[in-house]
Amino acid sequence: TLGDDSRFIVKDSDSSLTFESGASISRTSEGKAQIALKGGNHVLNGTLGAGMDMLVADSARVDVYSLQSTIGTSSAASELVVASLAVESLSQLVWRSISTLCNVSSGIIVSNSSIVAQNLTVFSDTLFVDTDASITASEQGFEVASGPSAGSAAALGASGGTYGGRGGPAKIDAAGSTYGSVIHPRQFGSGGGAGYFGTSSKGGASGGLIIIRSNITTVDGLISSD
Repeated sequence: TLGDDSRFIVKDSDSSLTFESGASISRTSEGKAQIALKGGNHVLNGTLGAGMDMLVADSARVDVYSLQSTIGTSSAASELVVASLAVESLSQLVWRSISTLCNVSSGIIVSNSSIVAQNLTVFSDTLFVDTDASITASEQGFEVASGPSAGSAAALGASGGTYGGRGGPAKIDAAGSTYGSVIHPRQFGSGGGAGYFGTSSKGGASGGLIIIRSNITTVDGLISSD
């Protein structure tokens, strides 16, 4: 338990924090606290108390699997509820769960770094993605030849996967039918076809899903789900 104005810091390029299921980090009821992961490789599970500030910096990589919040606001497989979140200085925050809720009461800043997720919902007062930063679910959806309307396997190349728009056709086979909503997407796209002649003719994995609900959103970098 972190007291008022305290900081929990893991700092070194060779450092690592493995936060196991069943473990917990929390703050006192009125205290302001920060968790800072600077450099190194870290794995987060367990329970993280709500209302703290979180910093990922200095080329750190953080893999989040089944992290939960003490307030338990959703049914998401992984849930981060913090006061603020900053991912900066060539760092990467990777969500490994099938569904993720990121609830930030003040603001999120991503600078010269990336956030990667398969199925990410963000609630935040402000969100800022700098020119050299990204939030991406690209190639995080269905694998090759998987999904409701996956590309076909053809001798002369595979057709593309489909979602709200049809995938590109192969020389022989057309892509599958569209599905889902273009205006309010809630599903992954389908993967491209496998092809018959190895990696040179197969398609790619589909995009995942990103939902952002922020009062002020500034994107100078990239938000993608291709």
